Amino acid sequence: EHGGKLTTHYAGFYGNPEILDYLLNKHYVPINYEDASGLLPVNWAILGTNAPAVNFLIKNGNKLASSKAGVPRALDMAKQLLHYKDTTETQNLMQMIILQKILSGQSPTMKDILYNLEDIVLMLEKADEDNKKIGP
Repeated sequence: EHGGKLTTHYAGFYGNPEILDYLLNKHYVPINYEDASGLLPVNWAILGTNAPAVNFLIKNGNKLASSKAGVPRALDMAKQLLHYKDTTETQNLMQMIILQKILSGQSPTMKDILYNLEDIVLMLEKADEDNKKIGP
């Protein structure tokens, strides 16, 4: 645990659904654990622009909103990243994401990352809509 992060946070960021499945089903690592900043594994998957991990986490019951004040809901976070893609701050974040992915053996482009973010927004909108149908 570093900064309150569990292995599920890292697996979400680096986008490995197989490892997430292993952690949740073999080691019973909590899926809805908030790190010290209030971020959930799904938030880290969004920051890592990992659509497969976001999809896995949604399907396995990851909360889509933190209990900590000031932490954006998962859908809002993804929309903010996508909407502000042309700002210097977001471009710096995107470059950091690309660097992290390169260091982990991947070779994404900015286009790949934006495409993943679009997919993530669509997944989260559907999950949000499904949650509204079910109710609180």
